[in-house]
Amino acid sequence: MAKTFTDLKGVPGLPGILHRWLGITVNELDNDSAGEIVNIVMRDFCRPGETRFTERSDTFRTRVYIRDYDTPEGWSKPRSFWYQAATSTSTDTGVTWIEYKDKDTFDKLFPASGLFGSSFIGPMGVGTFGEANLGEPVIYTEWAGKIMLGPVPNRVFTIYRNWWGLPADLTDASPTNEFTKQAWDYLLYASLVEATKWGFEDDRVGLWMEKAEKIRANMEIEDARSRTTGQQPVSDYPG
Repeated sequence: MAKTFTDLKGVPGLPGILHRWLGITVNELDNDSAGEIVNIVMRDFCRPGETRFTERSDTFRTRVYIRDYDTPEGWSKPRSFWYQAATSTSTDTGVTWIEYKDKDTFDKLFPASGLFGSSFIGPMGVGTFGEANLGEPVIYTEWAGKIMLGPVPNRVFTIYRNWWGLPADLTDASPTNEFTKQAWDYLLYASLVEATKWGFEDDRVGLWMEKAEKIRANMEIEDARSRTTGQQPVSDYPG
């Protein structure tokens, strides 16, 4: 049976699984600090990789003449962007994939687009260089917390977006997520190892570390298999 965030760190004044395994009381490790340890190891696991726990899909709408759009909360990195053409039908979806480019390449392709941005509201051609970089977006880049589209949108588009992002912290009000449902045991063993760094020494730390690493490795294998079709591996990193 899956364990929750509150199971692991305990409720105010009462010990959780972490306390029981470490053989300590809430006076030695308070519930809030135990919860912080659980969230730290969850974020450490999710930050570097492409895992099932960081997959996100959503949409955002562009505005005419606006190039830049804020990245969503928890954003880590993009996977794919696309939109349907205005003339799409039930038999011809007219999907346009927006290709990722690094910032230098983006600037070379659309050098004047920087005159447009999140606050630009004037009509086309009023800039210093009489820019003509409006159109249907075909590339994008990410820079300084912004998603930049090129050409600058000439109408309103609904962009479908697949990306990786860090999960929100677990709390008493939201004690479960996909991580606790599928890999609470990793959170337990990794949290036990993390706790030893806070001064709670235990001779079993080597065993806990070995168990956590084994679970991590198995989950990475599962994720890799889920992105493979037949004999052809599927790369998920843009560019």
